[in-house]
Amino acid sequence: MSDRVTIECVGTYPIPVGHRVEVRMFEVPTGLTGRRLESRPHEPWVVDLDTGIVYGHGWQFTNLTMLRACEPVKLEPGLRADLREIWRVTAVVDACRIAWLSIGSTHFPQTTLVLRQA
Repeated sequence: MSDRVTIECVGTYPIPVGHRVEVRMFEVPTGLTGRRLESRPHEPWVVDLDTGIVYGHGWQFTNLTMLRACEPVKLEPGLRADLREIWRVTAVVDACRIAWLSIGSTHFPQTTLVLRQA
């Protein structure tokens, strides 16, 4: 990693400036057989090492199949074992910005993290 790296994340990752984080990115099995791997660089697994808070997407905790809108899903406490890690860094947050983006009437959050190598 160069001295600083910027990561654009889909979702909210409200990590205070100055906190140490571990950021990991994965490939996930996709398709009917699950034999094709797809990277998801905009959906990182982030652990705030100062608070212990884990930020991740549902697919990182469990294999999501039967979802119902607005109903909670039982998620495993840790990371799925079948994910293939493609990138990892431990760094300090230099900047954090959360913005809501819109496509028509659909709104979604995006977090920009500027990281400095720890």
